[in-house]
Amino acid sequence: MISTCNIAGVIDTEDSMRLRRLVFRATRGKAMVITEDILPEIFKEEGISTSKTKYLIIFQKGDFLQEKLNTICSSFNGEKYDLPDPKRSQDAINELSSKIEKAREMINTISKEIKEYFISMNFIEDSNCDKFKIYEAFIRREIIIHGTLNKLVPIDSLIHGFFWCNLNNDALQEKIDVIQSTSRFPGLQVVEITDKNQSISKKLIPPTHIK
Repeated sequence: MISTCNIAGVIDTEDSMRLRRLVFRATRGKAMVITEDILPEIFKEEGISTSKTKYLIIFQKGDFLQEKLNTICSSFNGEKYDLPDPKRSQDAINELSSKIEKAREMINTISKEIKEYFISMNFIEDSNCDKFKIYEAFIRREIIIHGTLNKLVPIDSLIHGFFWCNLNNDALQEKIDVIQSTSRFPGLQVVEITDKNQSISKKLIPPTHIK
């Protein structure tokens, strides 16, 4: 009776044919390669979008051949797995199925609790406003402000550009001090340009005023 060994694993689907060719050349056709594509739904929970294929290589027992095939399989971007003894394979399958089911129940429970938590956090007393929408608007405002300031052009020790500001001079100076403390441009100053003839303002569209 011929003793056989096996190597199993998972690789990208696009590499399955290359694996077959390499195994055939390395063993001169003395190994059998079985492949099967894995359903994409299995990897959705892990956020994996790449198509995967599982493989099983069966070959005659021998250290030299096994080492060569292990080297080939390790060269692919994937994982190798040890298969259980055929006599207890069904027990191993049942054990894994039980673990998977418990893990899914845990995920569903956690997802439900997180959803309920966010619903409770989103509530504003005596108001029908959406708290997270308010936070989102605030973050968008900050992004727009910093995005506008980043468009200013530094030339030597000056920063040129236009930006809209609804602050008075004192409040604006406070903002300038904050920018100056975190900026690589020392001595930051803002000069108000009076556009008497409105030659500049006519060309510029004022932004939405967000308080």
